[in-house]
Amino acid sequence: MSFISAKCPNCGASINVDPNAETAICMSCGSALIPKEAIELRKVDAKVDGISTNLNTLVRGQQCLEAQDWVAAVRYFSSVIDNQADSFEAWYGLLRAYTHDFTLRTLGDIIGISTRGEKGLNAVLQNCKKYSSSAAYDESSQIDDGIRKGGMIKSNGG
Repeated sequence: MSFISAKCPNCGASINVDPNAETAICMSCGSALIPKEAIELRKVDAKVDGISTNLNTLVRGQQCLEAQDWVAAVRYFSSVIDNQADSFEAWYGLLRAYTHDFTLRTLGDIIGISTRGEKGLNAVLQNCKKYSSSAAYDESSQIDDGIRKGGMIKSNGG
């Protein structure tokens, strides 16, 4: 007899059930349940948790930006990109973390950040522009403005 992870539909407890059994009892609340339904409930819950985790990770990254904890912000935004490569918010957050919210004056000030590679500065800039068109708003021009503000690129007029 093998057991599979499931979720009690009554109390929400994580339980292990025999998938071939017709009924089971939740050890937390004592409710009778149908194992196949409890297993499906766990699968649906796992999908929702994954979405929620990316949103929570984006929020943590934003909090790190506000606290000027650049290293932690890079870690959080990179984690979202690993799970959802087309997330404009994560790429833009990574750009803000790399450039210390566009306050660094030259590329040389970005210590330890490669300009090459899948998460190098060049790739981050390209992905920000690429995915900004699919975001609910277009921040492509704000990306350029932010970099100019920090003095990292020169505008045509200056």
